[in-house]
Amino acid sequence: MVQVISAGTLLVQQLTKMKEKGSNMDLLCPSPTRHAKVMEDLTKEVFSKINMQTFIHINLDAIAHNVKILKSMAGPETEINAVIKDGAYGTGLLPATKAMLEAGVTHFTAACVNEAVYLRKNGIKHVPISVLGNLSAEELPRILEHNLMPSISWIKPLLSMPKEDLIYQDGQRLNVNINIDTGLHRYGVKPDELPAMVDELDNLGVGIHSMYTHYARGVNATEENTKQFDEFLKATKPYMHRGIKLHSAATSGLIQRLGHDLGYIRIGKALLGLSCGNSKEVTSLFASYGFTPVLSVVAKPSFYKKLPKGSPVGYDGSYVTQSDEWIANFRCGWGDGYNKRLGEGKGYIKRLRTGI
Repeated sequence: MVQVISAGTLLVQQLTKMKEKGSNMDLLCPSPTRHAKVMEDLTKEVFSKINMQTFIHINLDAIAHNVKILKSMAGPETEINAVIKDGAYGTGLLPATKAMLEAGVTHFTAACVNEAVYLRKNGIKHVPISVLGNLSAEELPRILEHNLMPSISWIKPLLSMPKEDLIYQDGQRLNVNINIDTGLHRYGVKPDELPAMVDELDNLGVGIHSMYTHYARGVNATEENTKQFDEFLKATKPYMHRGIKLHSAATSGLIQRLGHDLGYIRIGKALLGLSCGNSKEVTSLFASYGFTPVLSVVAKPSFYKKLPKGSPVGYDGSYVTQSDEWIANFRCGWGDGYNKRLGEGKGYIKRLRTGI
């Protein structure tokens, strides 16, 4: 069993104690050595308070750091559209969203209406919130009630109610985001069908907040993504005069500089310090920009011992020691979300401190 701990309150308490004891540490920017000491003391305090040997540490301060990096990579007039789906990738939907707001994020995109409504009901009132996927007729009433902007790939759900009812509670007309399919081939209107959709939206009196596309390939496929980007710019060019926001760059596109200077960069995992790919090459490239993970799993061993070379370890002897080696047990297993694919010598743990 793993318990989730937010660093905020405990870290403030720890810093306050140090200040009361006469520490001359700069609380806003401690030295690496001092910061390591603070985190070591904090870790010990958490272990003692939760009476468990594994916890998840959420460092919301890392969000401001990551936002600063993203802004440096984007155009000077480009805003960050934060994708906070799935509970902000497991870091906590509301606290992560608030931290992003404080760091200068101006627009949010949820995975579903429920996530967006949750934010509205918990104080995120006057910030634009879009919803991914493709709007369904059943979602439309709550979209209008909570002033949300749905994504659409067709007009069909908007025809489920009279056009005079397509208004928010403040009397403003509904605004939507048009998903344009340039190659991912999941959601999205085809580029040659976009003019007809725009005409239909105009006839319904529905505003267009943004037009966007999604690259089908990762950060190593610049040529393929460039083709999609060029098709997107061609399809949206007739509407540039209407003040419609454009966005195509998620993290991979931002690194490739394909849409980095449009209206938005549409960023999810990078805001939380998570790589846009899994290969060693991509994770190394991602790390080179200096992103900091918001979520960390912290554990201490419940048992450790030294084994001689050639000792089989675990079920079916899936690992054999290559020399005299220390092995340790941590109380974090499949039930806590630890992926079984990381067994048998696959994967690694960063920042392992043995204390031996």
